[in-house]
Amino acid sequence: MANVNLSIGKLVPVLITHVEFQTGGCIGYGQFCDAEAVDSLSEKVTQAATASRPINACVVNDIVLALYREDENWYRAKVLSTNDNSVSVLFIDYGNSEVVDISDARLAPTELKQYSGLAVKCVLEDINPSEGNTWSNVDKEKVQEDLLNKEFTAEVTDIVSSGYVIALNTESGQYQFGSKENGKTGTNLATMNLTPGESYKAYIAYVDSANKFWIQLKQFEVNLENLMQDISDYAEAEAQPLPQAKRGTCCIAKFSEDAVPYRSKVLGITSDKCLVQFVDYGNSESKSLVDLMVIPEKFCQLPIQGFKCCYTRSKLKSNTLDEKVQELTSDEDGVILTVISKSSDEYKVEIDKIEKLSDTETIEVQAFEPLPIDLNKDFDICISHVFHPGRFYVQIIENAPIIDSLMDKISQEFESSRSFSSINVGSPCIAKLSDGACYRSVIKSAQNDNVLVLAVDFGFEELVSNSQVREISPRSMPIPSQALECTVDSTKTEEKHWSDKEIRLLSEFESKEPLIAKVTAKRGSIFQLDLHDTKDPELDRYINAELLGVGKGSNERIIQNSKMTPKKEQVMIPGPQVTVGQKLLVCVTAVKSTNQFFAQMTKCASEIGELQQKLHANYENYSMSQGVMKSIGVGDVCCTKYVDGGWYREL
Repeated sequence: MANVNLSIGKLVPVLITHVEFQTGGCIGYGQFCDAEAVDSLSEKVTQAATASRPINACVVNDIVLALYREDENWYRAKVLSTNDNSVSVLFIDYGNSEVVDISDARLAPTELKQYSGLAVKCVLEDINPSEGNTWSNVDKEKVQEDLLNKEFTAEVTDIVSSGYVIALNTESGQYQFGSKENGKTGTNLATMNLTPGESYKAYIAYVDSANKFWIQLKQFEVNLENLMQDISDYAEAEAQPLPQAKRGTCCIAKFSEDAVPYRSKVLGITSDKCLVQFVDYGNSESKSLVDLMVIPEKFCQLPIQGFKCCYTRSKLKSNTLDEKVQELTSDEDGVILTVISKSSDEYKVEIDKIEKLSDTETIEVQAFEPLPIDLNKDFDICISHVFHPGRFYVQIIENAPIIDSLMDKISQEFESSRSFSSINVGSPCIAKLSDGACYRSVIKSAQNDNVLVLAVDFGFEELVSNSQVREISPRSMPIPSQALECTVDSTKTEEKHWSDKEIRLLSEFESKEPLIAKVTAKRGSIFQLDLHDTKDPELDRYINAELLGVGKGSNERIIQNSKMTPKKEQVMIPGPQVTVGQKLLVCVTAVKSTNQFFAQMTKCASEIGELQQKLHANYENYSMSQGVMKSIGVGDVCCTKYVDGGWYREL
């Protein structure tokens, strides 16, 4: 199994090692690892092949060392078929196949069998024959010349049954070849460019962060309004379903929040769903393929009105800058936006109202640095305070010792700290609240003899008298705030979107049962979470489904029934037999971060190899309906087929 973790939208370097031509498209094999890893493996293969003897026989799916006569080098290979005096093999680190003499094959030592194949099979986007669906020899030679043994930046655009779909990017843009009609369908939308150095009157249409937001030009405001009305009339009266969708297809889709049809473009497709971007506004949404509508040519003449932007510089801290850009989405007067430069499809800009804020001394800055977290990791969390499901605060449970120690230090510091001579909004402080405990806090507002403070390590707010607020020492400032501001839906961060019943439902978990949380999006300093209650080992209670259903016209009985999943006997796989302090020789198989990686004990290499052979032999000949799991739950043990064609135990 190749040690590569790719997801849609991810940009990664790749070296193309082999290409294959199929009807209407192109398949590529790429190495998504650095050159040092390839060189190190090649050296080990050469050493092992030199020290080994020729083999007399081998079986299908064996990993062997094979001599590639074109360059007289040894490579790892998987046996595809055997003959009397020859073997058909796939070079697993490069992707090409070859028939080699049996005398040019060697047994691969266990150490080399356990390393993953470096060549990952991918569908290459926008690389098609020049005419029709058949590749000419001239086209093949040109593509091979352009791609083989060349490095690119790969963008993962889709994940399909045959593997990853990637676009190959160079410094000058995406590499494309052949007829574009073979790669994309649908009418193309007109585009226009902004000029670096020029200033424009604009509206902020959608904000993901200060590093990723979309604007609309004020000069086209009336044109867009008229177009939107025409599209709405068309969608109601004569719209036709989109017959076929591919990445890049232009269409019309309704935004679920307001049920209004918008001009859209397909960003990626998985199964019966696709991710579309509303091109005049910038936001994206998952839609069913059956919900997409054909866009007539008459609606494509107005250039795309959503321009992707990135704020280039500011004196404001990043989180404050995110908030200020977000606030400008409700500014009806718009802003003056100056284009600094353009890179690919993104404009680096400055905004007049942000620059004016940056030049003042009364800007409210973030007193405490936010807690850094790995967005790809699942967390055990405790909900520390709930305003409503659109705004609540959580703490990471593994940080509990830090919070306890911090609370002790702050309580001691409060007794010796000075009172404020003047109260300023945004100032960090220590506040003694109604429960008698002292908290690191930020002053949110001040009126007469009272101040509203936010306890940054817990997330709750309280109005206290000025006498209960003291100065905080510099030594208590560097530790990041321990409470993360979160939501279950980043489009509903105000209380008006939530019923009393939904607020009570989430509040039941406040300062009580631990939950499992996964970050699904981040907007500014707010994290959108998927929440799971797994205290019952037989049941994964998906809290989001209840919060986004109760009080919104859904069938509550269905929700309650979903919690009563029949118990089933679970298969348990014992963990590795190791003891604390024991020294082990291991092979690192996957890395999630510098703080978390996975490794196998090399002494178990032969057992792992035998297990993989058994799994492959057992599952490879199954029919599509044979042995398929009828129900799937969190914690279930199963066997799945990976993109490299191998079968693996999964949890």
